[in-house]
Amino acid sequence: MPKWDYVCVNLVRSYGMNYRRNGIKMAEWKDKPIFEVMQTLGDEGFEFAAYDGQNYIFKKPVAPPQQTGQAQTRPAASGQPAPRSPQPVQGLTRPAPTGQAPNGQPRPATGPQPTSGLRSLRPPSQEDES
Repeated sequence: MPKWDYVCVNLVRSYGMNYRRNGIKMAEWKDKPIFEVMQTLGDEGFEFAAYDGQNYIFKKPVAPPQQTGQAQTRPAASGQPAPRSPQPVQGLTRPAPTGQAPNGQPRPATGPQPTSGLRSLRPPSQEDES
């Protein structure tokens, strides 16, 4: 899959046409028409990719790294152990499902518990008065 190099060009129309390339003000592009800026980027190898309503987005393929002519060695052939995929850490388990403690028993009710000595804020009912 090819790798890409991206450039975002932002055009601000304030006291003329001011351009920013990847957030850097481009004084040499001031007051140029957009097609000239696009042509400049095309000369650098960029192609127009998208417009997001604020930025013109350009891309160009990145050249693959140069081969040095030396044979690539695999880690196992060089005496190093082959890389291993990550293994789960022993002792860590998934959290228990809601309503159950890790031992499978129902979880105790949480939240404020009635405490003796405190009176309710509810108005007394007819049953409480007798």
